[in-house]
Amino acid sequence: MEEINARKSIKVVVTGPESTGKSTLSELLAKYFDAIWLPEYAREYLESIDRPYVENDLLQIAFGQKERENSVSFSRKLHFVDTSFEVLKVWSEWKYHRCDPIIQTYMDHHLPDLYLLMFPDLPWQEDPLRETPNDREALFEIYEALLKKTKVPYFIVLGTHQQRIDQANEQVSSFINLQK
Repeated sequence: MEEINARKSIKVVVTGPESTGKSTLSELLAKYFDAIWLPEYAREYLESIDRPYVENDLLQIAFGQKERENSVSFSRKLHFVDTSFEVLKVWSEWKYHRCDPIIQTYMDHHLPDLYLLMFPDLPWQEDPLRETPNDREALFEIYEALLKKTKVPYFIVLGTHQQRIDQANEQVSSFINLQK
């Protein structure tokens, strides 16, 4: 386990298409590094409504995500976020062909220090909240293009479950060492 520089909070966002192991990996990384874990707010929100979601729900999710992320912004500790505003931007543009400017503003002002981008090479896992079993590769390309524009370092995580854990541990450890 790595020792974190006490003067800097480090935010790592695990992101990418549906059914790529984001939640599992972000939680495991938080445990491994004895860090804060922020579960996916969108899932929590969507499970709480008793209807199909609509475009405006994405904005409500953004408000909740912002509140959740702000709750640890001064923690001076490493934290792992299971998706962030980039997911809302990609999903909004994919499904509704536009993105509310508030979501873009939140993304611009809440960038992480590092992204872990999950490659869609794991088998699709059915889930009532998932919608794109056949579009994961196309969505991956959209995520990667977006992350390149942010200029935030990112690393593509792929392979088996264990390979993903090993790659992510190595990349986060290396990133932390560069911050010292």
